Amino acid sequence: MKRESSNQILSKYSLIETSKLTALLQQKCDEDERANWIRELGELIEPEVIKFLWNLRNNMENEDPFVQYEIKLSLHKITSHPHVDIDIFLENLSVFQTQEKNSQAPKILIDSNILEEFLLRNKTTTSQDVTRVVEWVLSEKINPYLGKKGLENLWSRAENLRGKEYANRLIIEIISQFNICEIDLKEIDLEKYPTVNIPTIIQLECAKKYDLNAIITLRDRDFIGSDWPYIYSPALFLDYVESQKFDLSPESFREKEAQKYIEKTREKLSKIWNQELKKNTHFEDRLLLFQGWSIQKFELLCTKGDLTSATFILQDKSGKEHSQKSGFKRGSI
Repeated sequence: MKRESSNQILSKYSLIETSKLTALLQQKCDEDERANWIRELGELIEPEVIKFLWNLRNNMENEDPFVQYEIKLSLHKITSHPHVDIDIFLENLSVFQTQEKNSQAPKILIDSNILEEFLLRNKTTTSQDVTRVVEWVLSEKINPYLGKKGLENLWSRAENLRGKEYANRLIIEIISQFNICEIDLKEIDLEKYPTVNIPTIIQLECAKKYDLNAIITLRDRDFIGSDWPYIYSPALFLDYVESQKFDLSPESFREKEAQKYIEKTREKLSKIWNQELKKNTHFEDRLLLFQGWSIQKFELLCTKGDLTSATFILQDKSGKEHSQKSGFKRGSI
């Protein structure tokens, strides 16, 4: 059976009825009436209703316990409805979107991989830098942007991991906090980016289209072949904005000083790495692997048929103990 589109489903419900109910709920009324009207809203599958109930849910402290129950129940019914999915949110972004909360803060594209790392791990990610970047978003120190494709990917991952209702609730929260941006691939001259993959190109073009000040991503190495300089890993971004030398204003991200800072930091790390490599003995002593073992033999063989064989032998410092592992398969080992 052919599935109806979100707009076809929404057209079956009366916007007049929704407006009437939400208007009544803005007025003073007793708990029973208020609970009944909220219960009626729970039967209307409309973006305005979802947004209204979500706002009620976020401000329930002063509500009667019976009314709180009806708010939770109505929101549960809507967000778990078979016809409420990512399409209904993407088709009605204007209903859920909020305006920039701090016009003096820079506009920054947050790669969806940062949100995925933070949110889908129940905020238990081992990456403290990721957590701190999300804290910057929630504290409204930056105006966060998110790509439409990244939003779709987040919804799909959340649905697969924790079900549809969780995914819908997660997307409502994200859309209320982030500005969603998108670009048509037809608008992009892909030949300008011969060494950059498509997802990265889309983010770059979104940043240019929406005049964003920076991109924060866990995939900063993927942007190396681009012509856009303001790419930050979470660690590099935090190091930059928490430095006493620079303020967090849109202008600072546009100035050449920002790029100079990035290049200087990377150059410094590169020098440290090279110095350690030259002191090979001291370098090895600092690594856990070399505290008691050294590599006696490492061999890697491959054929044109994609067959791979690898063998390595470890030896302890006394030369008395050896540990050997080997593998043979098609592809990588």
